[in-house]
Amino acid sequence: MPQIPPQAKKVFTGQIFDVYQWEQAMFDGSTETFEMLQRPNMVQILTVVEDKILVIQEEQPNLPQFTSIPGGRQDPEDASPLEAAKRELEEETGYTSTEWTELFLWEPHRKITMKQYCFLAKHATQTGVQQLDPGERISSTLVSFEEFITLASSKI
Repeated sequence: MPQIPPQAKKVFTGQIFDVYQWEQAMFDGSTETFEMLQRPNMVQILTVVEDKILVIQEEQPNLPQFTSIPGGRQDPEDASPLEAAKRELEEETGYTSTEWTELFLWEPHRKITMKQYCFLAKHATQTGVQQLDPGERISSTLVSFEEFITLASSKI
C-alpha cells in the first residue's frame, strides 16, 4: 500500500492529481528527492440486468472510444466508495440497483495513492436518464456473460 510519508510537502495541486516530494535516505547514506501522486479513489461497477451484463462504450476528448464497465472518480461529496459507485452508475447509464456487493479493492500503482473499488450491482433497472459530464459520450449495451468474457479478454 503506497503511502505519502508525513514529512512530504505538496508541491503541486492539480484538478485530479496532487504531487508530493520528500528527501529520502538511500542505502549508501546519500539522499534523493522522491515523488508520489495523490488522486481521488476510483470505482467500477459490474452491473447485472436480468441475465445480462451492462457494458459501456465511452469517448472522452483526449481518448479514442473504448469499451468498459461503468465507473469513475469518488468525489469529495460522496460519503463512501459505495455512494460514488451508485452515483456513477446512475449518471453514466440511468440504471440503479438496490443490491450491492463490494467485489474487491486494489491499489494499482506504487507511486500513486489511490484505491480502486469494484462493486457488483445486481438486479439493476433503468430508472432515469444519463447525466453525463460535458467531456463524456457514453452509450450502454447489455451483453451475455459469454460476450462479456470475450470483451474482457480483449478490450476492457
